[in-house]
Amino acid sequence: MTTTPPQLPDLVDLHYRVLQDTTKTPLDRLSALTSLKVNLDVAAVPLVLHARNAGASWQEIGLRLGVSKQAAHKRFGFGLSDDA
Repeated sequence: MTTTPPQLPDLVDLHYRVLQDTTKTPLDRLSALTSLKVNLDVAAVPLVLHARNAGASWQEIGLRLGVSKQAAHKRFGFGLSDDA
């Protein structure tokens, strides 16, 4: 049996609620923030692949992510061409 992963809006909402929950310790809230970052990174992978398949360059992708083209390629380029 396969399970459907949570949708991005649900993840963001869940983490936002934890981050705003002042009954949680600062370390619990920091853990929630870290977890959200990991989930957002995972969600970015298919978007980057789609952008590359649509002809976007690493420079364009890096610009949208707020990083250099080299950082974008290092992070998401696993086996993808350097062209474009």
